[in-house]
Amino acid sequence: MKVVFRKSDLSHGLAIAGHATSNRSLPILANVKLSAEQNRVLLEATNLELGVQCWVEAVVEEAGCVTLPAKLLTDFVNILPHEQITIAVSEGTSQSTITSELSEATMPTIDPTEFPIWPTLGTGGFSLSLEAQIFKELVGDVAFAASTDEKRPALTGICLQVGSDKITCAAADAFRLAVRSFLLADGTAEPTELVVPAKTLKEIAAILPAQGQVTIRATANQILFYTDTVNLASRLLEARYPNFWQMIPEEYHTRAVMETRLFQPVIKAAALFAQDSTHTATLDLKPQVGKLTISAQAEGIGANTSTIPAAYSHPIEDLTMLFNVRYIADVLAVIGDAVEIAFEVCTGTKPAILRPVGTREAIFLIMPMLIKPKQPARPATEEAAPL
Repeated sequence: MKVVFRKSDLSHGLAIAGHATSNRSLPILANVKLSAEQNRVLLEATNLELGVQCWVEAVVEEAGCVTLPAKLLTDFVNILPHEQITIAVSEGTSQSTITSELSEATMPTIDPTEFPIWPTLGTGGFSLSLEAQIFKELVGDVAFAASTDEKRPALTGICLQVGSDKITCAAADAFRLAVRSFLLADGTAEPTELVVPAKTLKEIAAILPAQGQVTIRATANQILFYTDTVNLASRLLEARYPNFWQMIPEEYHTRAVMETRLFQPVIKAAALFAQDSTHTATLDLKPQVGKLTISAQAEGIGANTSTIPAAYSHPIEDLTMLFNVRYIADVLAVIGDAVEIAFEVCTGTKPAILRPVGTREAIFLIMPMLIKPKQPARPATEEAAPL
């Protein structure tokens, strides 16, 4: 095998493949597989959770296949000063040679037949195509809410739910839920529900190109993503995902709408002072005066209080609620350029809903903090009410 690359092309391909390499198990998983044919080279990497294939343009002087240490090759390519890089492997040897104008290196290879076989789905099964950028946004809007508690395996995943005319991504832990939906243009998708490990799906969303279409295919235990330049694969979680739609309140007693440009900085300010173990902040809804007050304090740090205007509908009497302010900050971090955000509540002990105002179909549910009654022998403590 002998292939000549442009440094920029090879470096870009190795960066993508690097998302899926692993040094923690089989030695072959720390390698990237290069398969040269015609005028391009297929790079493959997998850590058995995530698989990556990407194509790199090259001048193939001699076709062949080799696996090379991914990190060493990437680091070496990135520091070379010249644009042309040649990788050559002589048949029957276990060494490769990587050369540029002023530098040459040898690296050990591992037999490519030891590399895991790329999954194939055959015919049938679930299939859906949509814009890659839309899918990246769907995942990005909910991934922060996924649980890391392995005792509840389903919640460590992101639920990908497809109806006849809509795709929805949802993620939750014990105290919050994020749901993001998008209407499908053709409305012909086959209804299905898949649970993909959140960590893996975040990597997939990061790798997917921002332009073009992505085709998603799945069977009982695998999901694959196909684009013109990159293919990605992940296992599916076998655990059944809870019915998250049932967690969302069907009605609210009051609704406050704030300008995001005002709400976000005062939440960040409260987070600086909510330095106790629960990161508790107090939200005072004041419909009668059209205000929302956010306050936080911690011993040894200080206190902060901010008040912003809010437009109320279905107003009730003033209401005070306690929240983990970091949960609210996480929501505001993903809604991006939403001009206004709505805050919908029932009572001080029921879930609150945050949603951007406009065409973006997103719902963010947060459980309030509960104040335990005082006990004679110990002070009151606060904890979040679980979903």
